[in-house]
Amino acid sequence: MSNAKKKIVIGVVLVVAIVAVSLGVTLISNSASTKSGTDSNPPPDSGTSALTDVHNDLDRGKKPSSNSSRNSSPFPITALAIGDFGVTVDKGSCCSNYIRHGIDLYKDQRAQTNIAYLMSISAKKLNCQLIIGHGDNFYYNGIGQEQLYRFEQTFEQVYNQKSLSGIRWINVMGNHDYGGSGYLCGKKDFNWEPCQTVDETLKALNQRFLMQSTYKSPNEDRWKMPARYYKERLTDPQSGLTVDIFNVDTNAANVHGAQQVCCQCYDYMGKKKKGERGYFPCSTVTRGHEYCFGGDIKLFDACVDQFEKWTQESLQQLIKDAKTSDADYKLVNSHYSPYLHMNDIGMKKWLDAVEIAKIQLFLCGHTHGESHDYRLGTHFVVNGAGGGIQSESVGDISEPGKKLGVSPIWSGDGMPYAFMELLFSKAILRIRFISFGDDWKFEKDRTIQMESQKVIHCWDIPKDGSKGKACDA
Repeated sequence: MSNAKKKIVIGVVLVVAIVAVSLGVTLISNSASTKSGTDSNPPPDSGTSALTDVHNDLDRGKKPSSNSSRNSSPFPITALAIGDFGVTVDKGSCCSNYIRHGIDLYKDQRAQTNIAYLMSISAKKLNCQLIIGHGDNFYYNGIGQEQLYRFEQTFEQVYNQKSLSGIRWINVMGNHDYGGSGYLCGKKDFNWEPCQTVDETLKALNQRFLMQSTYKSPNEDRWKMPARYYKERLTDPQSGLTVDIFNVDTNAANVHGAQQVCCQCYDYMGKKKKGERGYFPCSTVTRGHEYCFGGDIKLFDACVDQFEKWTQESLQQLIKDAKTSDADYKLVNSHYSPYLHMNDIGMKKWLDAVEIAKIQLFLCGHTHGESHDYRLGTHFVVNGAGGGIQSESVGDISEPGKKLGVSPIWSGDGMPYAFMELLFSKAILRIRFISFGDDWKFEKDRTIQMESQKVIHCWDIPKDGSKGKACDA
């Protein structure tokens, strides 16, 4: 063989060898990254459902790869949800007004911070696109014109984990955001004052809303509440999956809603506590009482009428928008539940509306616990133990609610603090209530935070809104 031919053959062999080595390195590298669990998961074997695989991983508590593409996930859209989370600066809303002993007391005092940490774990695990807030964002009286520091101290500094950074956080107003039971006029805590005119009253209510609606978060403008009613859409372009979330103002509700906010009983009573002379439970103080807007019926009625108007506008807009929505999943985000917090008339209006609109999931807070009920194609969830105030039991479904077909699926035992994960696929919406793992330690002067989470309720909701079934936690 000539020298020229030998050089050609040797050159070809070298090229082939180099290519082979390169291919070998690439394959080994991909294999190693797959085994490490830190990069994309391999596709399922032929004949194996990816949906089943990820369901099994989540059921076993296995952490999916943080770098996995949403497009290859059976749950291409994921979100978190939390209610009643905004503790007071002095931590008094959780939980100085209650008698607790031992571990429960320590857990309560740090509930918001601890839940925030658990949320950060879920956000990293699921690569969440959205956080849904159900109101009572700032206990006890909302935010006045001189209180922007509340955002910094009880929102930005609490939800400051890297995995939560920049995730859109959509919100609605709760009764405490509008004033709770304190005076409506004024500019900040401990300096609220009685309103003197109808104009002052309505302006004060609107100002509480504007302080939250116009806030611009320094963390990628994540805080969102553009209106009392608004629609938020989530879309996965690859799969075509869509989710519409209808955010509503339901503060005309009867349980601690418009009447209690408008009475302003706590301040008109002089902040008297149970056992003191002149004390009345604010839940028993009604229109015309001296502790209800000072007995001024005109001002009280104007205040209540405003809440009725806002709630009715939300209901009508929900009906209109849901009717034309082509989303795979339709959710309502509210502070109040129709059958737990509204009178019979309001309850029936809202239950009829969500049934006609084919809403698969109705989310709310207000009651500081967790529960899951069902009625005619709609799942109703109470998710109000986000740590802003002491947790409680949800209680039974109202008798009128039962008569209209609401039936229980689950209620949280032991008054746990918790939040929700929502995982959307083309077939199901999986909801998971998340609380503290058993290895968390709550001590008087500190909390020993652990990576563990406890799934206290897991349920798969079919796309058609039927009852579905429990998933393994």
